[in-house]
Amino acid sequence: MNLVTAAVTRLQAEGWAEPVYAWRRWHDPQPGSAVVVLTMADDWSAMRTTAEAPVLRVLTTAAPHDGQDDAEAIAVEVADRVRAVLHRPQGGAPVWGAVRVISSMHAGSGLAEVEGHEGWFVRSLVFDVLTS
Repeated sequence: MNLVTAAVTRLQAEGWAEPVYAWRRWHDPQPGSAVVVLTMADDWSAMRTTAEAPVLRVLTTAAPHDGQDDAEAIAVEVADRVRAVLHRPQGGAPVWGAVRVISSMHAGSGLAEVEGHEGWFVRSLVFDVLTS
């Protein structure tokens, strides 16, 4: 099991109402909801030692409720819940699916509008994940 599918398994174990996908967004979010997509970044991140860790990228795409401008709030709220599950700076070696995680550090985030979808927002999170 690779790190992306392991993290998807970990999020799904939390009983998410939002769809969680690996590698790409298979469906658009319904009005007033979000879709979570996990991928790997193209590079590895240098840790505080000489080790490097793979970088897990989480994209939370949200669509506003009909007639409202609340997609940003939806994307941020769902991304905050993702961060609460995946950010484990000294995690006690939890197992995500079949992958033992030594630490998972939230390393950055961003917020942007989704091109071609008026009112939609995407919240991105990046985690440096050290596995055994």
